[in-house]
Amino acid sequence: MLSDLIQENTDFARHFQLCLAGKISDDVIADIKKYHLSNYLINLGYISHNDSIELQQKSQILLLLEIDSEETQGIIPGKLFEYMAAQRPIFAVGPEHWDAAKIIQQTNTGIFIAYQDEFKMKNTLLQWFSQYQNQGLKTYPIGLAPYSRKQLTEKLAEIIKEK
Repeated sequence: MLSDLIQENTDFARHFQLCLAGKISDDVIADIKKYHLSNYLINLGYISHNDSIELQQKSQILLLLEIDSEETQGIIPGKLFEYMAAQRPIFAVGPEHWDAAKIIQQTNTGIFIAYQDEFKMKNTLLQWFSQYQNQGLKTYPIGLAPYSRKQLTEKLAEIIKEK
């Protein structure tokens, strides 16, 4: 889908960068090459947590991916909470009925798209690109307090005390 978008929209292609931080699997790198996205890749490798947070805050869009399987529907990656705190739009792709998708929708922090919906992926990226070009891409989160580190830690402590 990304390679199609880049071929179809030269303006998008001129601005697009795929910046990855952390350990990236060989399979992911192979797919990036397979879809001719290597020229758009910035692979930072491992960076410190502080640098990661700073990078998230400077990014236009934060990509959150989960494996497309029934077993991963209940997984909520810790990265989601960092992304929410960064207050940048989250572009989440994962299995249908993904619990993380519900949080993204409830907090208005981005969009969730199932793997099969390439049309929605493409249209969302084009819409966000247009916003980026015009007045800047913004997010308007709501109800983030329950997902702060402090609140989540307090909730976990209560659960531990009950047991």
